[in-house]
Amino acid sequence: GGSAMSGSVPVVFSLLSDWFDDEERNAASSGFTAMMGAGIILGQVFAGWTGPTAGWRYSFLASGTITILLAVVTMICLREPIRGGKEKVLQKMIASGTRYDKKLTWSQFASSMTRNSSNFLLMIQGFFCNIPWGMMFVFLN
Repeated sequence: GGSAMSGSVPVVFSLLSDWFDDEERNAASSGFTAMMGAGIILGQVFAGWTGPTAGWRYSFLASGTITILLAVVTMICLREPIRGGKEKVLQKMIASGTRYDKKLTWSQFASSMTRNSSNFLLMIQGFFCNIPWGMMFVFLN
């Protein structure tokens, strides 16, 4: 779960910023984050409900099947938005036909994470803050 989310969550937030204006973006991000929490809760309830009768593998099989089906529906139904299309500072550039194609490279990311003290502290804090959650899932289940 965590490895898949580590790749998909940043992409979703990027898409949300391209789909929603500044005024709507917080609500969209909050809705997405709330759905992640609801998924965690419902996943644990589902596994606890079906596990004793169907076995522990069933919840993974059901979740994986639903995820693959929804991925196919997403690929068919959703269109990629214009990159930066909802950013006010880029509106004139996009309206003139110029395409915004700036992308973050690995070296830019590494530089931003290590040279900017705020980013570095947030990254370290996030890492150590999540260790207790991992231990709780291992030792309290």
